[in-house]
Amino acid sequence: MRLSELYRWREVLDVPLMELLVEPSDELTVPLLCRTRLVRLMKSARAIEENTVSKIVKRLALSIIDQLVKLMPELAAINVWHSVGQRRGANELGRIVERQLSEEQFQCGYWGD
Repeated sequence: MRLSELYRWREVLDVPLMELLVEPSDELTVPLLCRTRLVRLMKSARAIEENTVSKIVKRLALSIIDQLVKLMPELAAINVWHSVGQRRGANELGRIVERQLSEEQFQCGYWGD
């Protein structure tokens, strides 16, 4: 596989290039593990902010959320943990819809190198 194809797969999958270069294992790479932990922390902070009645606790949660967004701006789009039911509303679409691929794109050489 050409490097240019790898870079395109990285874009489409929205993962670090290293994830495509190393052999798969049961363990996450350090950058992916850190990202996963930050997402979990953001979900917890959002849950605290959403479920508390205390103004002090709410302010603290918002402060944590602000700091997390400064560390990793894409965390701003992360919502609270889902307690039950479906994960998205009826009018919300997942990333897979935003990045639809045709079968042609999976064929070698599609991106013209």
